[in-house]
Amino acid sequence: MYHDQGHIAVKTWGFSGNCAIIIELSYLHATVAHGTAYDIAGKGSADPAMMLSAMRTVASLAAGRGFPEER
Repeated sequence: MYHDQGHIAVKTWGFSGNCAIIIELSYLHATVAHGTAYDIAGKGSADPAMMLSAMRTVASLAAGRGFPEER
């Protein structure tokens, strides 16, 4: 599957605060499940929840703590 196809399931389950982790690489790779949002670019209205989720998840995995608990 391509990472975009996995995002469909993630967005259906719950849109805000999700990220996708790509496995089988020699490094941790997380992507956020959102589009380009050209309509709000530069307006300061974007929700950073998905980016923060991806950063927290990768940091927790890199530190050996596993996946972070839900908030």
